[in-house]
Amino acid sequence: MADINQDLLLAALALLTDAVPRDALRSTLLTWSQNPDRSVAELLREQGAINEGQVQALQCLVSAHLRNHSGDVQLRRPKENNWSTW
Repeated sequence: MADINQDLLLAALALLTDAVPRDALRSTLLTWSQNPDRSVAELLREQGAINEGQVQALQCLVSAHLRNHSGDVQLRRPKENNWSTW
């Protein structure tokens, strides 16, 4: 069974990085919502929205995000430097 949180993170990162056209991602997510046992990456590849190299790049981004955020899948903006505390 696919990991739903990682699928959603991959979709968000694909959108944020412009790796996948918005319409293609929308179509893929509609298909995925009806068949969540398949991964978003697999469906994007099958629909021709991305190639295997792009899938691997997005999966690397997902892995890096999870590693950098202790497994937390939520996307957060980096904290801004607060220069007033100096």
